[in-house]
Amino acid sequence: MLEFLMNAIVFLYVVWNFVTLILYATDKYKAKNNGWRISEKHLLMCAFAMGAIGAAIARFVFSHKTLKTKFNILIPAALFVNFFALFFLFERVGWPIDVLWLVIIFVAVGAMRDFRNISRNLLRR
Repeated sequence: MLEFLMNAIVFLYVVWNFVTLILYATDKYKAKNNGWRISEKHLLMCAFAMGAIGAAIARFVFSHKTLKTKFNILIPAALFVNFFALFFLFERVGWPIDVLWLVIIFVAVGAMRDFRNISRNLLRR
C-alpha cells in the first residue's frame, strides 16, 4: 500500500511540474502575442506548490521572467523548498536519496544562473 502511495505521489509531482511548465510556456506565448496573461502571483504559487522544477525548466527553455528580480529570487527559493520537501518524503519512506542529488545539482545550477542575472540587472541601473 505504501509503495502504491509513493508511486502515486511521484506521478502527481511529475504531472504538476509539467502543468507548471505549460503555464509558464502559455504565459510566454501570450506575452509575445499580446494575449491575456497569467498573473505573476499564480505562476509563483504554482512553483511553491511543488512545481518549482517545471518553473525553472520553463524559465530556462523559454527565457521567461528571467529579468524579473522577484522571479530570480523566489524560483530558486521554491526549488530549495521543493527539494527539502522531497528529501523529507524520501527519508520518511526509506527511498534512496541518491536520486535527489540530481535535484541538488539542478538547483545549484539554476540558482547560480538566477543570481548572475540579478547582479547583471543591478549593474544596469
